Amino acid sequence: MKGAAALLVAAALTLGSAGCGGGGSDGRLSKSQYETKLHTLSRNLTAGLQSFAGFRPTDLAAAPTFLTRVADTLGGVARTLKSVKPPKDVQALNDRLVEGSSRAEAELRALVGQLQGASLQRTKQLLAQFDPARLAGLQELQQAASGLAAKGYTLS
Repeated sequence: MKGAAALLVAAALTLGSAGCGGGGSDGRLSKSQYETKLHTLSRNLTAGLQSFAGFRPTDLAAAPTFLTRVADTLGGVARTLKSVKPPKDVQALNDRLVEGSSRAEAELRALVGQLQGASLQRTKQLLAQFDPARLAGLQELQQAASGLAAKGYTLS
């Protein structure tokens, strides 16, 4: 559980974006509109994940509730991004942000499922083994953010 706060907040911060540009007649957001949407999501996600800073892994009874809140936040990001029609040049990257958020949500919910009803010893073991750096969903988020930067989008 060590470093979980720093890693998840860093993942949240990768959800910043972009330069300027006009929207298209196909209903897609302009780069600046997409930037605004991503900045809002980034703020919401960061606020939701900052609770990691106050999370005490020794408070074993609170772990499932805490991880569920983080999963809920990631799920909200995925649903919002799924409803966005980004500029064409970043559609695939937006899809990867959706996939990464959804996958990270599912990974956290799976951990919560294992924690619920687990013995004290098993709970300690699961939390000691938990490493957010190994969450495939967060890795996907980071890769998508790198892809946005490679396309000239400024990450915040």
